Amino acid sequence: MSVPMIEIDVPFFKLLKQQKLPLTLFFTNPQTVEGTLKCLYTYVTREVEVVVIPKAFDLLMAGDKVAHDKIVMAALQDAPKNAAVAQLSMVDAAEKIGLLYPLMPLVEAILNNE
Repeated sequence: MSVPMIEIDVPFFKLLKQQKLPLTLFFTNPQTVEGTLKCLYTYVTREVEVVVIPKAFDLLMAGDKVAHDKIVMAALQDAPKNAAVAQLSMVDAAEKIGLLYPLMPLVEAILNNE
């Protein structure tokens, strides 16, 4: 029995590539922006607006997920429809607001063995 290996970012980047509007990508950890964009730009050829939500990552690292989520929710309230969150720590907020997030395309990718 083989176990499929799926890079979590690849299905997400393919999903982002399908978006027709200008794309805004939210981060909380500024250290991951450059690497994520480098990989993303192998799939997406248009400019991506990057928004780093200040202080949220520090709260998460301090173990205060509740305060982290509050800051993220506040930052995402006025996000454009074409926005997405780039980090798993922001999935709860993205789901509540209806934005794209990295876990969205995973089930389909696993079922299709992509």
